[in-house]
Amino acid sequence: MTAQIIPWQSFADFTQTIRLSGVVYSMRARWNTVREFWTLDLYDNNGTALLLGQKLVFNTDILARYEDTRLPPGQIFCIDTGNAAQQLSTIGRNDIGTNALLVYEV
Repeated sequence: MTAQIIPWQSFADFTQTIRLSGVVYSMRARWNTVREFWTLDLYDNNGTALLLGQKLVFNTDILARYEDTRLPPGQIFCIDTGNAAQQLSTIGRNDIGTNALLVYEV
C-alpha cells in the first residue's frame, strides 16, 4: 500500500486542490464551531460534489460507505501522530498537521 499525507491549512474553512491516484480533486475542509469537529467535502475537477459533510474521526475511512467510481479508489482517514501529551480521542481545531494527519492510502 502507498500512503500520501494530504496537506492541511490552518484556516477553519478552506478549499484546496489535491491529486489522489493521479486524479485532481478539490477538497473543502470546515471546522464546526458548535459541535467541534472537522468535515470534509470532495469535488471532481469540474466542481461536481462527490462527497459532502463527512466528519473526520480517527482511523475511519470516509470513503468506505460509497461505491461511486468517481471517488478515489483508496481510503481517506485521520491518524494520531502521537505528538500530543496524551492520546487523542477526538480531532481538535488545531490538531491536523501536528497531532493528527489526514492520510490517503491506496
